[in-house]
Amino acid sequence: MVRTLLFLLLVLSGFAWARPPDFETLAPGLEYREVVLKSPRALTLLQLRCDPSVVRLSLLLARDLKDRPEATTASRIAQELGQLAVFNSSYFGPRMEVLGYTERLGHVLNPEVPEGIFSAFFYWDGRRAGFKRRGEPLPRGVPVLFQAGPRLVWDGWAVEGLETRALANRTVLTVDEQGRLGVVVIGGLATTTLAELPDLLLADYEQGGMEAVRALNLDGGSSTQFYLDNGTTKKSLPGRARVPVFLGITIR
Repeated sequence: MVRTLLFLLLVLSGFAWARPPDFETLAPGLEYREVVLKSPRALTLLQLRCDPSVVRLSLLLARDLKDRPEATTASRIAQELGQLAVFNSSYFGPRMEVLGYTERLGHVLNPEVPEGIFSAFFYWDGRRAGFKRRGEPLPRGVPVLFQAGPRLVWDGWAVEGLETRALANRTVLTVDEQGRLGVVVIGGLATTTLAELPDLLLADYEQGGMEAVRALNLDGGSSTQFYLDNGTTKKSLPGRARVPVFLGITIR
């Protein structure tokens, strides 16, 4: 009788304990899944998980394209620059200039280190991916280094004081205890506040989370874009704004 009542409660609660799908291996060191949640509202989370010692990360600019860079999308960047996955990256200004301190292949694209939401840096040094808090020493001469924010999770704890009202599409980078890099994109009709993100990211993989040790918010809202195509699995999430800077993932 008790087991029957528990089963009925699970059914009535919308299968709240239903296990999310496992990650699908797309290529060596690169996995993907889509997680559908009912709380804090109906959400679909596009999740990439990759081994930063196996994949190659690239900071890609609209100006890398030979023709009509003003018409850049994640799908076009991926197709023309030979990327398996592409998503929007750091913030940019009204003249499509990259904001926050940014390096690509050791070359400084923007030397300014603003404060406010620009609370941390993401880097990939060719083997490891990680985050540095503003004011900490930064790695030198790395392929990818840029400033973004706000921080969402730091050393396994949710960051306090995050915005609680504005709902928007989101793009997030995470790293787990094993050093795996995570990408979470919440786009389309799915929206969250910044304050809701840490719980989603800290949750175990079996609960649809990313087991994040650290997590950083990237540009979001209308800039949110995602494209993935490995020949068998394809996903395109077009954005609603022109974006001048992206992160791309390929296999070495």
